Amino acid sequence: MLLPRVFNLDFVARWQFAPASELSLGYRVGKTAFADNVDGDYLDGIHTLSEATGLETLSLRMRWFLDFNRLKKRS
Repeated sequence: MLLPRVFNLDFVARWQFAPASELSLGYRVGKTAFADNVDGDYLDGIHTLSEATGLETLSLRMRWFLDFNRLKKRS
């Protein structure tokens, strides 16, 4: 029976530049290693995960609040 060893790391930085508007940057790492035997110590598990292939994701999101009433008054 294969047993998984999983490592996930999420990092998010947010900057609120106006009321209800923000810019966020996210970074995610996920690694999974499968083994028949997980009786090793903690450092063996870290070593196994460091050699495993993983998925890395970088995302940038901007949420911008537009006040339609304010735009309408300028026109």
